[in-house]
Amino acid sequence: MQERVRKLERPEWFVRASTQQQQQYSDLERVIEKDEIALRGMLGEVSSLRDFSNGKIKSWAKSAFGALIDPSQIAANTHHEFKLGRRTVIQKDSYVLTDFVLYGLHDQGHRSKIVLKGSQLPSGLNQASLERWLGNQDVRSAYHQELRTRYSDPQVRSVLVDIAGRRTALTLLGAVLQHHISDHAKEFVERAHQGDQNIALSRWGMTGARHPLKDIVMYSQRGDLQGNCVIYAPNSPGGRTWYECSNRKVFEDELASWTSSEKGRDYIMRKSRPEDRAFMTEYLGRIVKKPTEWRGISVLELKGGIGLALENIVASNIEFVYAEEEVTTTAGYRNSEASQKQYFSRLTTELKALHAIGCNEAKLISYEKFAYDLIKSRVEGVLAQTGNYASVDPDRIMIELESGGDITLSQLIIQEKAIDFGGRNFVYPRFSLKSAPAVQGLDIRQVISWSKTLRPGEKYIDMLKETYLNESNSSYALRVEHHRGIQLHEMHKAALSELFQGRLSKASYLKMVSAIEKLKVDENSTNRPAFDYPDSPPREGVYHFHLEDCLVEGVYVFRSLESGRVTDLLYTPNSPDGKWLRPLEEFVASVKHQGLGQYFYDRVMYKDQRVIGTYINNLEVSNSTQATPKLRLNSRVTDFSKSYAAKIKRVISDVDEKTKSLGEIISGLVYESVILAASVISIVLPPVGMAVTAVQVAKGVLDGTDAYNDGDRAAAFTFFRDALIELATAGVGALPGSAGTKATMFSLIGDVNTLSGLFTSATGQKLGPARMLELMSEMRQLAPVGGSSTVLK
Repeated sequence: MQERVRKLERPEWFVRASTQQQQQYSDLERVIEKDEIALRGMLGEVSSLRDFSNGKIKSWAKSAFGALIDPSQIAANTHHEFKLGRRTVIQKDSYVLTDFVLYGLHDQGHRSKIVLKGSQLPSGLNQASLERWLGNQDVRSAYHQELRTRYSDPQVRSVLVDIAGRRTALTLLGAVLQHHISDHAKEFVERAHQGDQNIALSRWGMTGARHPLKDIVMYSQRGDLQGNCVIYAPNSPGGRTWYECSNRKVFEDELASWTSSEKGRDYIMRKSRPEDRAFMTEYLGRIVKKPTEWRGISVLELKGGIGLALENIVASNIEFVYAEEEVTTTAGYRNSEASQKQYFSRLTTELKALHAIGCNEAKLISYEKFAYDLIKSRVEGVLAQTGNYASVDPDRIMIELESGGDITLSQLIIQEKAIDFGGRNFVYPRFSLKSAPAVQGLDIRQVISWSKTLRPGEKYIDMLKETYLNESNSSYALRVEHHRGIQLHEMHKAALSELFQGRLSKASYLKMVSAIEKLKVDENSTNRPAFDYPDSPPREGVYHFHLEDCLVEGVYVFRSLESGRVTDLLYTPNSPDGKWLRPLEEFVASVKHQGLGQYFYDRVMYKDQRVIGTYINNLEVSNSTQATPKLRLNSRVTDFSKSYAAKIKRVISDVDEKTKSLGEIISGLVYESVILAASVISIVLPPVGMAVTAVQVAKGVLDGTDAYNDGDRAAAFTFFRDALIELATAGVGALPGSAGTKATMFSLIGDVNTLSGLFTSATGQKLGPARMLELMSEMRQLAPVGGSSTVLK
């Protein structure tokens, strides 16, 4: 059956090949498949963390209950409640038992209710027995050790070397059949694999990185790293796996060209070791702005013959596997107290709930949705005057313009596109026949008038002031508590993450936790000094961060004192290098060497951006020592609840400065909320790191797949921007992943016009009317599914 499917999926270049070549290619595929089956047998349960969890549960069930079970057939339904101001949040999740064991218990006093269900559920396996067992188990830490034990087996490494050699032969033949390389290049590589000592294999790395790029190998004459060469770069952005080059610089230029595209940079990041990804993020970011920042590549010629070279490559790839697993289960995590690991799991659960609320009850309504509701209300009001009380969908009312294109009534208003009569005999604009049933009783002259006078942008700003900044509004208290709740949870999780990664001492961690807890209660104004000096004398607390007297929104300084010594930690949430905490004295280096200048620039009001832009530019180019920013007078946070109003006021200020369109500004905020929700809503294995890439790596470790495998985009679907683009542009039903994945994303975004706005914000392109109509249909057909629900009482 598998062979028949393979034949049906064969590409054109394979079909054109001779019978002998096809047979040779198919034989190699079969041998590799057998080798991979043998490898899985040797690795056993460490093939993936999920398999390992399954094995542990099975052993326990057999020992404790005398039962043979399949943990993937037992459901663990959890119910967790916590307070958000005066409201109660209920988070319900459904896991298979395998995944729940990896996710872990919450800390004592905050345990979820757990209900286990399934036909294979043995008597005695319930919440109490499960909690007792998990109290003495750390499956993730056990996997860390067993993974290394199995991969140290010489037989495993021998099979990996065989697979590497045969995969080289397979892809080499494919490259010749696709005319990517010549027969001469193929023979050159084959000679190396037959033991020709005059041919050397070399690894490629980016200058400045500590490790070579995974999988990229150069074949050249030994001792000659500049001349003719053949390069192996599997599934590269150039659309091929093999390159034949007259000299090394040809491929170096090819690799440099990849940095100019998002696809190419993504490939380079996936081939970089986790330890190098902070550097690569900064380096590639600099190249995007200034291509002359390209620093070239480094080449390491491997010693010995082909056997030793392949062993070196396999050993390096195994170290890559270890490094990615270490992202999810660091030494600090493995050696931490059980209560801290359990608290980390609870923070993940509660953040999931808070982000869901942020996309629903506490969301910032998108400009597109507001404009849609505005024109819908106006149309229905006009129709009601004629006795027609029908519900109208402005997305279904199509306006035909003189240019020959159609535009929906909702998009006409969203874009504030003023129209007038035109064309021969003034026949345009007019209602399209497609929308005839929806416009009975509506006059095109009314639409023309609305396009000029409705002014949805002005009305949106008025709505923000009346609803989002009005303390007497019924939703105001919820929005304030929600905004504060998310920030406090993220601060707690960031502190734990830094502790687990060994970048924060136990003493500093406890100091930070104490400071975060104090933010829950606003300081009594009568106790506040009129002039609160941060340094006379130094005072502990959380401080707003300013550059050139300009507030950097959402960035704070945690100051602690120990025996008179001041420690300032800069809190940088969602920073591009993945570090949420760093010593304040590293600020200048973070701008000069980690590429955080744009991050800080984007977090100040538009009216301050010219000043901050100049300041950042001077820091980036200066060769002299620059002073660390000082804490400002009265910058200590005494009323953390005000951070919500400050965020909304910044939106209004930026619109008043007429920087970008209102739609772009609001789309950016909605996009931020949705991407954060999408990154946590389906987490099974909470990674120790806080960066989005850490979530991706965790998915790969969990499933035993390479989360960065170019051929498996669904496995690396956490990159929300890619998901958004594929969701918006693919044909109906073409999005990779399950219907549940699409439904989850639709439910987070909410409506097709908001999706269109986010797509434009992310890509600079616009969706056509036809695709928007397809999306509307798809959204109606897909009800949200999955194992997570959030209720606010």
